[in-house]
Amino acid sequence: MTFTHKYIHTAVDPLLFTYENYKLFNKYKELMKLLRDKGMNRAYNTWTMIVDNSLAQSISTRILFSDDEEKLNYRIRENEKVGLILVRHFCEKLEEYEKKDIKFEDFLPKMFSSIDIDKEKEEFLRDSR
Repeated sequence: MTFTHKYIHTAVDPLLFTYENYKLFNKYKELMKLLRDKGMNRAYNTWTMIVDNSLAQSISTRILFSDDEEKLNYRIRENEKVGLILVRHFCEKLEEYEKKDIKFEDFLPKMFSSIDIDKEKEEFLRDSR
């Protein structure tokens, strides 16, 4: 875990774990079954850990590689391989966020409520073959 990753957790976790955000992201907990079925829930064995680390990795990936699409996509795939199933979705939403004039804490619920379970399942099953 890098220092960047730790700093991101320090800044983001208090926003992530509000009651409202917890309710929003917990609606998608069924995605955890995909990870269990593929044996990918060892390092991140709870849905909360997956959401938390998917978000932190997405932020660091966008910060480090937003100007290099090839490296950005590589990092996304590497994170997905360890079970961080929401990294791609969060990276896409962070790209939208970067173009808006809105506080991150106000955008975070939009990131959660825009998760498309069917799309995430399809992409995960396609990419994990």
